[in-house]
Amino acid sequence: MKNILSAFIFFVFVATNLYSYESEDQLEVVVIGKVSKFVKWERDRKSSFIITVLDNDYGDLFDKTYKGKKIQNRPIELKYINSIEELKFTHVLYIGHSNSSKLQKIMKKIKNKNILVISKIRGFAQKGGVIQIAFVSRKPKLTVNITTAKSNKLKVSSSLLKISEIVKDK
Repeated sequence: MKNILSAFIFFVFVATNLYSYESEDQLEVVVIGKVSKFVKWERDRKSSFIITVLDNDYGDLFDKTYKGKKIQNRPIELKYINSIEELKFTHVLYIGHSNSSKLQKIMKKIKNKNILVISKIRGFAQKGGVIQIAFVSRKPKLTVNITTAKSNKLKVSSSLLKISEIVKDK
């Protein structure tokens, strides 16, 4: 019941605050943190919650959004990388739209790692990403690849799955 209530609060927060955000980019950055609250990692002994951004397309938007904030009762630590080879331990890897041509190489490098991989690249979830964020009529739409989530040893809350489109790898 608590998970359903949390998902409802998440949905109401996003729907009612949609127009308080200046852009879809800003809302997308917020959604990354919100969905992270509905995921559990198998190996998670870090004192901070780490979000890594590959090829930051958003300037200081991540810093402004997450400064002084917490996810899962831990302070958020942001890391920015320009190449997948620079990736160290992270809870969340956000892959910016500018990486769509390198997506296959990136996904191969992080396959079966304990990482929540999120992007707004079209078809991302079908191509092996965990969560794809899209916008329909200025409202966020989530697509979750549950096969990839399981292979990455992530437990996605049923509450999040109920408000998402589900895809499975074959």
